[in-house]
Amino acid sequence: MRKGKDTIGKTVVTYDTGEKHGRIKDLIFDYHSNKVLGFLVHEGGWFKETRVVPVKAVKSIGPDSMIITSKNEVVKVDEVPDIQSIMEEHNILKHTKIMTTDGRDLGTMIDLYFDDQTWSIEGYEASGGIFADIYSGHSFVPAPQTLKIGEEYAFVEPEVAEKMKENIAGMETAIHAAGEKIQEISHTATEKLQETGEVVGQKFQKAQKVADTTLKAAVEKTTQKIQTTLPHPTVEQTKGRRVQQIVKTEEGIFIAASGQIVTDEIIAKAQRYHQEKALMDAVGLTTGEVIRSGAGEWLQKTGERIREGTQQAKRETQHLWEQTKERVSNIREEAVQAVEQKRIQGALGRRVNRTILDHEDNIIISKGDLITHEAIERARKAEILGILLDSVDSGKSESSEIQESHS
Repeated sequence: MRKGKDTIGKTVVTYDTGEKHGRIKDLIFDYHSNKVLGFLVHEGGWFKETRVVPVKAVKSIGPDSMIITSKNEVVKVDEVPDIQSIMEEHNILKHTKIMTTDGRDLGTMIDLYFDDQTWSIEGYEASGGIFADIYSGHSFVPAPQTLKIGEEYAFVEPEVAEKMKENIAGMETAIHAAGEKIQEISHTATEKLQETGEVVGQKFQKAQKVADTTLKAAVEKTTQKIQTTLPHPTVEQTKGRRVQQIVKTEEGIFIAASGQIVTDEIIAKAQRYHQEKALMDAVGLTTGEVIRSGAGEWLQKTGERIREGTQQAKRETQHLWEQTKERVSNIREEAVQAVEQKRIQGALGRRVNRTILDHEDNIIISKGDLITHEAIERARKAEILGILLDSVDSGKSESSEIQESHS
């Protein structure tokens, strides 16, 4: 899949002679058949002098050029009746508002995506509408089977809107599985805590030191188990989730567009081009997300069990038991903060792969900028630190590159 605007400006080169024959100025497509018909190469002073390249002449589309079979394939528009009739309509879908027949606004069409093997239009990039991404303001509208064009609106069937709804069932299943594992682990940890409480009741002064050590070890062991036993997310779990950023290969082949809902076909394409991780990152499906959700649930359930144990404690040990609970809370908080601090240290000096906004649409940090302490604090105050840490670019940090250059 390729994006229409990405082809504009590419050099047209003939395969038989290696000559250059201008650049692509626009795409020519038929909304009736959802097909790309050709490319506008030269727009002459007279309409009949306009020259185009039909899609049948295209051998390949690369990062910089489009290769055609021969220079004879760059023809006048009146030599290709299908293309001539479409150009006389001036690509009327462009900047047309898309509306479902039951009255739902899907946004304004600003670009299209097509398959460069079959030349079928797979969908449109729309600005605004009820499914617009919160960051980019765009959405992906699947190419409809039928389309009715008016003066200002293009009407599609309600099924198109249904395909644009995000399905988060896959993630909910993953969280549920993680919760079951955490519940099992926390049960063992709670038993350790109760054993500690009994020791406190029997051996007052001596048990205080033992309680601190035992509780800290139990929490550390449980935290490690949470991180090692939670199921890692898989590319199959991206199905039904909304893509937050473009996924494409280095050659410019699109795997998924921003705002598009992941389907089996998109997953298969990601696997074919080895872009599984990129697709998972694009929908926000990370191990960290599962861990944070599960850890929060574990801490809540463990806290409830501690309170139940407190009610069963002996009256003469009540004061010491309250102190022990406070230590447990502090140790847990330190463990969570330690994990967060480790992620922050790993993120500092690295670039972000998307722009991060707060809840009032103020920019916390722009795509490609280095993560600083100031950006961390602003994200923390906006309560979106997790989003910032999940948006760290996988490349080396600038500090690492500087150290390597000095060495």
